[in-house]
Amino acid sequence: YAEAGRFADAVNAAEKGRELALLAGEKDIAQAAESRLILYRKQRAYHQQDPQGHKSPRQ
Repeated sequence: YAEAGRFADAVNAAEKGRELALLAGEKDIAQAAESRLILYRKQRAYHQQDPQGHKSPRQ
């Protein structure tokens, strides 16, 4: 959603994902969702990086 500029939808999806992760006891996943929420609330999309710290190419 965020990549398409749909930040409200991205926030909603990340919040739901965080909730489900917490309910399942998946603290690492919940923390990752929280990190993305911070970006989405700032109107920024998340871009995954490779192990060397470079942004992955868009597909």
